[in-house]
Amino acid sequence: ERYASIDSLHSQALAIYAFSFFQKGDFPKMIGAARQSLQIARTLSNKKLEAFSLSMLGAFVMLQGNVAEGTPLLEQSLAMYRELGDKIGQADTLERLSYSGDSLEQVRGLEESLRLNRELGNLAGIAVCLNILSRITVWRGDFSSPALWLEEALSISRRLGNPITEAYALAVSGTLAYWQGNYQKTDTCYRESILLAEKTGDHFSNHWSRVHLAYSVLRQGDNQQARRQFVDSIRETHKAGMTVALVYAVEGVASLNVNQNQAER
Repeated sequence: ERYASIDSLHSQALAIYAFSFFQKGDFPKMIGAARQSLQIARTLSNKKLEAFSLSMLGAFVMLQGNVAEGTPLLEQSLAMYRELGDKIGQADTLERLSYSGDSLEQVRGLEESLRLNRELGNLAGIAVCLNILSRITVWRGDFSSPALWLEEALSISRRLGNPITEAYALAVSGTLAYWQGNYQKTDTCYRESILLAEKTGDHFSNHWSRVHLAYSVLRQGDNQQARRQFVDSIRETHKAGMTVALVYAVEGVASLNVNQNQAER
């Protein structure tokens, strides 16, 4: 029993350790640690720990761009949390399931997560849900609804002193401004987000904000600066194993060549 307790703590520590690799932008180590956590949880037949490990691993795999592998892991976790009656676990996993895209199913899951977090009074969870719901809504072409959500997310983040969710809210605000054609605000939001990400060592947010900032620079006609930023992003996201961000950065470089009849390149 004593050793099982130690193993349980080890599994939890590995899952949290994996999250630290996520913030550092080291995806291979992040996924490796999450897989170890899940293996220990299953060896112990600890359902709550297994649900937690599945949720973390599913989210990490999803963020790397592997939706086909990540979705079933998160669905298993959600089913286990529902069986256990763990509302916090359900809220967290429903939020992570939204990483797979912007379909109505993902939006509904995110809205359920937001409802659970409000019911539980979990301010940090509310801010995260509002950030992701705003991002998805912008992707779906609605540029009016997210403004109030982002304002609430920023207010909560600053009240809690949480620079990570604040950086995320600023980044989504930058995306909203980008699609509204307000590139000056886009630059301001992304630069503030990058500063916060650098202070907290959140390389994931830092890399993504830099890719998006490069697109804003490109839209403003500074191709040379945009190229430098895209090339830097390609190098850093490749090093970190951030596949989706790497693709965005490569597409940015490719778009520089469209006017030179080099679209194939």
